[in-house]
Amino acid sequence: MNLPLKIAAFVALVAIIVLVGQSLVKKDQQEDIEPRDRIVKRMDIEQSVYGAGVLRCSSRAEIASRVPGKIRAEDVLVDEGEAVQASQALCKITNEKMEKNLHEAKENHEIAQYRHDVSKEEYEFAKKMREEHEEPSEKEVQRLKMELKSKAVDLKKAEEAVTALKEKVAFLTVKSPLAGTVLRSHLKRSELRLDPEKVYGEGTPLFIVGDLTSLAIYGTILESDWSKVEEGDAAMVQCGKKQGLPAKVTVLPLIPSAASEGTRYDIQLDFENPPSGLNEGLTVNFRIIVEKKTNVLAVPVEYVQVEGGRHWVKRVVGKKATRVPIEVGISNYSFYEVTRGLKEKDTIRWDAE
Repeated sequence: MNLPLKIAAFVALVAIIVLVGQSLVKKDQQEDIEPRDRIVKRMDIEQSVYGAGVLRCSSRAEIASRVPGKIRAEDVLVDEGEAVQASQALCKITNEKMEKNLHEAKENHEIAQYRHDVSKEEYEFAKKMREEHEEPSEKEVQRLKMELKSKAVDLKKAEEAVTALKEKVAFLTVKSPLAGTVLRSHLKRSELRLDPEKVYGEGTPLFIVGDLTSLAIYGTILESDWSKVEEGDAAMVQCGKKQGLPAKVTVLPLIPSAASEGTRYDIQLDFENPPSGLNEGLTVNFRIIVEKKTNVLAVPVEYVQVEGGRHWVKRVVGKKATRVPIEVGISNYSFYEVTRGLKEKDTIRWDAE
């Protein structure tokens, strides 16, 4: 076959492919725009408000050091994700000066106690001798009485010093204030080993402990939706692969959230049955059911045209489709409730128009 014939054959093949392709596209387009009829039925319909937020434990504690000191790697007693009991030790802080001060305070207290006891014996003996033998003098008895009061003041100060230092030394053992899970540990053993002599100041963040059974949703909704929501409204929550988790609105503030972008309102929802496998900090989406109606006429939103605030559908009678107005009630992303203009078992049509 010479070159011109080959070129002609190639052009003919391309033309056939193009024609076949156009035919298939045209067929698909015809199928796409083919009118679809639907029978109007009764059904249950819900109107919802949508929002997003994060999971957070309602019962939680951010634990910081209450005294300064060193923290050794081996003195970190728990890891992230570990369950702990109330009053369980989480870590130990070393403060040798504080412990030395407590030891000295206890010695001073023992001395003050001894001096007080001796002064008390002297006063009581002098008082008794004065009553029985009029010796020593009344002036001496009063002097011993005043000395006893002074020793009592010294003893009280010594007791207070010991009590105050005992409270501080007790803070060297950091304990969990509640039963729950260690959500976060700011103490990394690898870092502590690098600088074991580092002194951590009072107020250093150490742990976050939370009760995962108290997980709640802290989120926001649009201002336009706020007036539709009430405390106690049921909701459905989606978190990752977990969907349809039942919850309810528990906190609905009266003012917008200043921290949110735009005008949004903070909102809190609590799970009806706290699910397992969730953790604080996970993001969630939620749907609050603000109104629910049962056994009402409803039509899909794609069958409804909205013009000038009025709603229209194409009703089919026989072979003729006529555009008729309808009145609607509640709605969601999928359906409109129809309150007037259609009746059950009417046929409506969707088409490309």
